[in-house]
Amino acid sequence: VWQNKGATRYYTGVPSKFTNFTFVGTTDGATFNKLMDWIHDYDRLHKTFEPVEIVVNGTKTGGHGSRMCHDLFYYALAALVDMGFEPTPADFIFRDHIMVFAESYEKVDV
Repeated sequence: VWQNKGATRYYTGVPSKFTNFTFVGTTDGATFNKLMDWIHDYDRLHKTFEPVEIVVNGTKTGGHGSRMCHDLFYYALAALVDMGFEPTPADFIFRDHIMVFAESYEKVDV
């Protein structure tokens, strides 16, 4: 059985293991606090780390999306835009994406 529990963490500084950064913009404290509330809800609903996105051949909606750091960033950025944030990225934002193409898949509850 694949044990894939995930977690969202907040750091007051940047851990040394993170070395690749892309500036996306600045915001105010009120928007930051709204984002923290949004992340709390996201974390409550997304309890697993799913590094692979499953795409079912021949369908546009079948499959299972990934849940990685970049997914959190992508959805958080979209939420920020909905809150009025206007991103001004300094560079392209790279997505390291792993896709598995399958005939079918089955969810199991362990």
